[in-house]
Amino acid sequence: MTPELKYKVQRVGTLLAQSPLDDEIKNAIIDNFDKVTEDQLDQILKSLERETVELTSLAKILKEFDSKQDNDWKSLEKEQEETASKIVEDAVK
Repeated sequence: MTPELKYKVQRVGTLLAQSPLDDEIKNAIIDNFDKVTEDQLDQILKSLERETVELTSLAKILKEFDSKQDNDWKSLEKEQEETASKIVEDAVK
């Protein structure tokens, strides 16, 4: 096995370990490594790398959304407190 091929196999293993793919799919890939051509290995590697990029992007989007939601709730809470204070102040007058 060439050093480049070893690297690809190790990289696929690392990405599979991090992947949320079903264990059955992961095991099918691992069990058939000896039957996979280098082109197929390249396709698997490319797909797993793309999955990692997409999941990282999704995590960032969700984190930003969560942060925006928190800020929106804080703003709403402040507005409600101000409105409630004004209502109480007007009622006392």
